Amino acid sequence: MARATPRKICVVLVDRANYGRLKPVMHAIAAHQELELQVLAAGTMVLERFHQPVQVVREDGFQVDGEVYIELEGSTPVTMAKSVGFGVVEMDGNQFRYRRVNTTKEYHVDKMDPIDIVAKLPSSFHYDETTKMLYIHTSDDRPPTSHEIELERRDNGIGMMGKHYVTVIGFTFRHQGDSGISFFIGSSDGVAINNTVWGSRQGIRVYGASNILAYGNTLFRNENCGIYFAKQSTNSSVVHNIMYENLLAGVRWSSRSTEGLATDNIVFDNLDRGILIEDTEHIALSANELVNNKNSQILVRDSGYSSDVNCFQMDPGEPDQLLAEYWYVDRYRTLRPYQEEKQLDLYSHEGNCPPLPAKVDVHKLNAEAIAYAERARQILNAALEGGTQKANGPGSPASTRSWLDWLLGR
Repeated sequence: MARATPRKICVVLVDRANYGRLKPVMHAIAAHQELELQVLAAGTMVLERFHQPVQVVREDGFQVDGEVYIELEGSTPVTMAKSVGFGVVEMDGNQFRYRRVNTTKEYHVDKMDPIDIVAKLPSSFHYDETTKMLYIHTSDDRPPTSHEIELERRDNGIGMMGKHYVTVIGFTFRHQGDSGISFFIGSSDGVAINNTVWGSRQGIRVYGASNILAYGNTLFRNENCGIYFAKQSTNSSVVHNIMYENLLAGVRWSSRSTEGLATDNIVFDNLDRGILIEDTEHIALSANELVNNKNSQILVRDSGYSSDVNCFQMDPGEPDQLLAEYWYVDRYRTLRPYQEEKQLDLYSHEGNCPPLPAKVDVHKLNAEAIAYAERARQILNAALEGGTQKANGPGSPASTRSWLDWLLGR
């Protein structure tokens, strides 16, 4: 007997890869007589610089019931003011980003007032554009004035579009709206070496770019991934990086981003998967250390890949944690059945992986960054004020020069 009132199922789409995974589910919901499909598009699905993938959803025959702009176009003062940056972070807390209320169940399903949602949920925020008022609920219910609060106000730390042969070495980026380093559409032959990125949407983003190498980077606590390859990015290499505590995965390939290599990486304690391979071909995994990634060490969907000589290690206290899974169909808790059925990782081993590196002390890193900025100001001030002393004789003090003196050969 059919239900008198169909049950409503709301699907939230935030990017192309997300839609690719949910598309068959959406078709099944739409075809079920006891269910009613609702679709909300958010994130990059609605942005022009990503060619508005939401139009593809409509072309596929789905009705889009709403569009939510949680990532605004550009990095102009107007877009920054409208979004109050891209997020809010307690610098003296765990430094995970606060939740925007318009990404919550309370907003979309329960239809609660945004201010009431902030009152209900710790570590959440809402910016009322009409009143120009920012509402914050801290992690511990203490007043915002008792914390050091930072607003994210920048899209990318270093972003490039259509650029070639750019190398980024030794930078530290935090709390970028999208990524610390972005190799965007048309870029090629880029290299990111020994950078640290945390608290952004992804550490390194490769979108429609080719021949990109990421080597020796430390990428952690990013909302999406440590490194993300999307939109048919090709010939990518991920070598000797450390990635942990990212909300989705350490490394992710999607949307036909082919010919990728991940080798000699340490991927651990990520809050969903270690390595995520979706809708792609010719991905090679070798000599990686995959440890205690919450749901699975490897997730594969509609993709072809090779994998061997890796070390897998699961948390014995997490009985549902998987070594490998194939889009919720084939699921492997241990290495042997995975090897036998898939004929992959035949020379890999399970357990007794090498010791994990120490996690970065973000508070110390922040203090060092602040100290560096202050040292730079002192050097610049000395140069602007002509603070150069020159020795005039045997009894004169030692000569000191500012960086500008050195540059000009004074």
